[in-house]
Amino acid sequence: MPNTIVNVRCPAQVIELIDEVCRIYGFTRADILRAGAISYCQQLLVTDTLQRLNQTCHTVADKCDNNKLDMKSLEDMDKLVELLCKRLGVD
Repeated sequence: MPNTIVNVRCPAQVIELIDEVCRIYGFTRADILRAGAISYCQQLLVTDTLQRLNQTCHTVADKCDNNKLDMKSLEDMDKLVELLCKRLGVD
């Protein structure tokens, strides 16, 4: 994958914080920004999967209440749990 340069505007306080961490731990600004972007994206993916799993659980519960549970709903839940494990790095 080719490298891409991205310019980011940050308030001076954020840059000072990043520079302080870089000084203490020997990182570069790019290291910190890259790690932060990766972490943020992973958190968004996990949050999305949890929301989808929650919706599916409610769908399954509603179907159980109406005695209309089908295997597709349970399979959907299994797929979401597998996806969540993958995104959390548990798989």
